[in-house]
Amino acid sequence: MRITTPSSHGSSDARPPRPRAAVRALLALLTAAGALCTAAAAAAQGPAQPAGAQDSVYQYPAKFVCGTPDGGPAAPQLLAPGRYFTAINVRNRSADSITIRKRFALALPLERTGKVSPAATAPMGPGQALTIACPDIRDHAGVTGAGLVEGFAVIESPVELDITAVYTAGAGTVTTMDVERCPGTRIGVCAPVQATLNTGAAQWTVVQTPSGPVAPTPVTLVPAPPSVWGTGLSPARWVFSGSTAPGTYVYELRFCLCKAFEAPAITFRMLADDRATVFLNGTQVLQQPAANSVNPNFSTIAGASVAGPFVPGINVLRVVVTNDSNGPTGFVLAGTLSAVRGRCP
Repeated sequence: MRITTPSSHGSSDARPPRPRAAVRALLALLTAAGALCTAAAAAAQGPAQPAGAQDSVYQYPAKFVCGTPDGGPAAPQLLAPGRYFTAINVRNRSADSITIRKRFALALPLERTGKVSPAATAPMGPGQALTIACPDIRDHAGVTGAGLVEGFAVIESPVELDITAVYTAGAGTVTTMDVERCPGTRIGVCAPVQATLNTGAAQWTVVQTPSGPVAPTPVTLVPAPPSVWGTGLSPARWVFSGSTAPGTYVYELRFCLCKAFEAPAITFRMLADDRATVFLNGTQVLQQPAANSVNPNFSTIAGASVAGPFVPGINVLRVVVTNDSNGPTGFVLAGTLSAVRGRCP
């Protein structure tokens, strides 16, 4: 820990030194802020692998204090007058290339909770280091201006890191400085999910036929698809309800996403006879046209990349197929589902 004060020697117009009481107050505040780095990690201690978790990461909470307290009529004076800075140094101590994840949780006065930023990632090679400073924190948190912003930077990594927070404060020049090491704790998280949506492999069910709703029943493979049907989506297979009556058929694929999932995505391609509309959790994401000049002989493949809407827990991908006349009907879909930390326990 080091304290510096402006010198008044050798210059007739030098600024007078700050009162010792003010210096001590600033020092105490910065030391307390730095100590929170350690206290937050200690409070977060828990079982290394909670029940149901399928993966684990090292999590490091680091306190940040940036900007100038304004103490205006709408905000209480939280800290001593001056300007505060935080620089969080992160080093990959391992011999592997990794990707770290960063979130920034804002703390508000009057015991209010602030927003948590979306996760951001940063690649780090073996032994490499980076600095997260106040401008970076403001950018990630979506905060503009020079007013006071404080909270926690939460950094996660698949390996142990060296993380040190450097706090400085002053009014024009550095008055006080504190350096704190931020220890981490190992926490359980849901594993990534990468799953097939292919008909003939995934657990598609039929939930409605032209006669009305039915109990979810596994789809049936079409034993001998007509020669006019497209075959370009192998290994996915054509499926149907078992009926060829005219009318509407509804098929569903249900999948679970862990409550802390991130970056979910579905990509798929499909064909249908006669035509189909695809919904994700009730929102239309694709329409497959009937056989016509746009889709001759049911061979024009339609596809989509879907970023939502997804929900924690059970999600429903629904395909509504219309058979315009009595005769062969069904659909074939080839696709994948992916999500970071998406696999349900």
